[in-house]
Amino acid sequence: MLTQPDAMMNDWYLWAAVLLAHGFIGLILTAAVAWIFKPAEELAGDMRRLAWVVVSAIYFLGWEGCVQTWGAGFLDAAVDTAAVSLGGLIGISAWARKGASVALSGAAMAGMLVVGIWRRK
Repeated sequence: MLTQPDAMMNDWYLWAAVLLAHGFIGLILTAAVAWIFKPAEELAGDMRRLAWVVVSAIYFLGWEGCVQTWGAGFLDAAVDTAAVSLGGLIGISAWARKGASVALSGAAMAGMLVVGIWRRK
């Protein structure tokens, strides 16, 4: 089952699909939290960054740590969290119209894909 921790060391295609799914989850969750925080922007400034940090921290500690109890190892949890975080960063950067940040985040995600696929071939 896909909710069970697994580093998928023998299946590069499934690993790549799951990594991209983590990025999409990060984008959606960060957008949702930023939308919830939106009314506070007038008082406290840019809440998109706060939403990004909140989603990344809750994913890492809450999902990877508490729910999955680092089941596939700390490195796998770190990679999954990095993908969630990069997906969120791509979203908030696009929302803020910061093309360089979108490009750098996308390049980082592509780099993770290449390294991960290479390790699994």
